[in-house]
Amino acid sequence: MTGDPSGAAPINRAMRAMLAPLWARAVLFVLGIIFLGIGVAGLLLPLLPGVVFLILSAACFSRSSARFEAWLLRNPYLGPPVIAWRTTGAIPTRAKWIACLAMGGSWVLLALSGAPDLVKVAASLIMLASAAFIVTRPG
Repeated sequence: MTGDPSGAAPINRAMRAMLAPLWARAVLFVLGIIFLGIGVAGLLLPLLPGVVFLILSAACFSRSSARFEAWLLRNPYLGPPVIAWRTTGAIPTRAKWIACLAMGGSWVLLALSGAPDLVKVAASLIMLASAAFIVTRPG
């Protein structure tokens, strides 16, 4: 693969980050670190979606620290799923199955709970929309 996997030239990312107010860059940087920690934990622990948090971390770093974004993308363990998402929007088939089964299980628990009907309907619609998004991504 040649070129920048993020889809933007390094100078454009750096300039875009410089345009944000200092407080916004600081908040995004801290969020990037938090999401990175959760993402690494998610790669090691079952049922915690690690890649989602790595993608969020990369998004925060792209607006706050080009150096940390580059480190994340070049990391041989953490970078490939983020690069795959940025280049193709791909979600591995196994991850699609796990996500949909987890949402189905959550829906069953919600349906059996004493939650108000409005909450059940709203959560069901959100889960259906999320599942539709996940299933329609390339695998």
